[in-house]
Amino acid sequence: MKLYDTLLDNAFWQRVRSDPAYADALSHIRAEYEEQAKAPLTVLPFTLRDRFYTDGDRSQFEKYYFGRRVLLSSAAILALVYPEKAAYLQKVEDTLWAICDEYSWALPAHCTGDYADDTTMVDLFVAETGAAVAEITAMLRGRLHPRVFARARVELKRRVFDNYRDRRFGWETVRTNWSAVCAGGIGIAMMYAAPELMEEFLPRLLASEQCCMDSYTEDGACLEGMSYWAYGFGYFVYFADLLRRFTDGKVDLFADPKVKLMATFPQRNLMMGNTATSFADGNMHAKVPLDLYHFLHRLYPDAVTLPPPERMAFNEGNCRWVQFLRHFAYFDPALCGGALPKETYYLPVAGQYITTRDTFSFAVKAGRNDEPHNHNDVGSFILSTAKGQELCDLGAGLYTRQYFGSERYTIFCNSSLSHSVPIINGLSQHEGGEYGGSMQTSGNTVTLEIGGAYPADVGSITRSFVIGKKCVQLTDAWTDKVKSFTERFVSVIEPTVTAEAVRFADCTLHFDPKAVTPKVSVEQHCMHGYKKDAEGKMPLLPVYCVDFAVDPAMGRVTFTFDM
Repeated sequence: MKLYDTLLDNAFWQRVRSDPAYADALSHIRAEYEEQAKAPLTVLPFTLRDRFYTDGDRSQFEKYYFGRRVLLSSAAILALVYPEKAAYLQKVEDTLWAICDEYSWALPAHCTGDYADDTTMVDLFVAETGAAVAEITAMLRGRLHPRVFARARVELKRRVFDNYRDRRFGWETVRTNWSAVCAGGIGIAMMYAAPELMEEFLPRLLASEQCCMDSYTEDGACLEGMSYWAYGFGYFVYFADLLRRFTDGKVDLFADPKVKLMATFPQRNLMMGNTATSFADGNMHAKVPLDLYHFLHRLYPDAVTLPPPERMAFNEGNCRWVQFLRHFAYFDPALCGGALPKETYYLPVAGQYITTRDTFSFAVKAGRNDEPHNHNDVGSFILSTAKGQELCDLGAGLYTRQYFGSERYTIFCNSSLSHSVPIINGLSQHEGGEYGGSMQTSGNTVTLEIGGAYPADVGSITRSFVIGKKCVQLTDAWTDKVKSFTERFVSVIEPTVTAEAVRFADCTLHFDPKAVTPKVSVEQHCMHGYKKDAEGKMPLLPVYCVDFAVDPAMGRVTFTFDM
């Protein structure tokens, strides 16, 4: 049994230290360390934790919570690479001690605020913190002060293993990234710090990992978006890799053919202009995690193809440590990606179609309005050129209490009003599993039925795309149940409007000026991951909505996007 505390020995870290291929990663980690080390390790204030329950704000508490975990992770890597520099090890000890002092390792957003729940909850970040504490103390065993080591292991047992034994959690059976991250973090921690528990708890952990697998469609799509593929499937891989080592190959989750299909998800979702499909709470600027895709490429060389180097990036998760370590364990300096392939992917179960041509990439989805991290977006499409997403999907907004509560669809980016879909009879789409659409393909034509996504009986709304070499033609058609029809196109690029066209960057939207006239309005979007500026305000991204009021008696309307 070889876990990473034995595989990555002093000789390995000396090679990392001297090999230029690791210089960028080390420079990034050092910068993270220097930034976080500026602030003193103070108590996480009650007032900041309580803000989630008073006004829904998560950002200020999480800034400090994640900041100290970034500090721990970066200090631990630097302590391994530069063992002669005592300051790094001392910072690991101080940060571990501070994390042991915390009221709860769970985020307020994932707890009720009741003391009993706060202190026994095992959420994403209890699991991540547990994995980090277990793996760091294993890798620095013998160098850490004995009291720090002992206290960290006691807190790990109390906050993670005992609570997992004594409670059952909703994430254990949900089909989202949670099942993989939580079970993966707990399993990684157990394999290092409490291997004797694995026989008892492995079936329960594996059941949760199966829920993660079940969250993917049979054609291998992650409905939560590419960022959550990196997070959820990433933890699935980290756990599965360690488990295979722990069991000397007897338990091998990678042997399942569906896992192989899940591994190919990113390469099917990259688009031109350094963008990716950003359906649901995705990220239009998502990169493929460099180390993770190197691992998967070696594991499935016939299926996982490496994208261009600029489309892969040093992987940063929320708590960092597991990703930081595996960058060094998985990264292969000899591997290099190729060009973005001009391929077409049709995922009938997921209801998604993605294609890349010479001058553009196009993606469209059907699906239902109750998907994980759902947006009301049946029929929404993305057009990307070398300039980026010109007809866009905004992806995730700023995470607050309201974002995940009853007010979710009053937030612009989650509503169909922020997507390139029609407004019918004055109505936007409605959330819920009964509101959905269907998709069919024939040659270069993709046809959707989207009428069922609206809350009233609007009849059949047929949306068809004919995809040419340098253009996409969209035709929407409807029945006489439609009394008003407004076509909406959404972009983060300010458009230029003329009498017969709307130009974004490299994409020009053509329409019949005798039938319709464009009207541009501007909304504001605060993206997930944004940080407050110097004045304490969240930066807002202007979003341009180009609307065409169409005479419903026409029964159909056609637009052409020329690239």
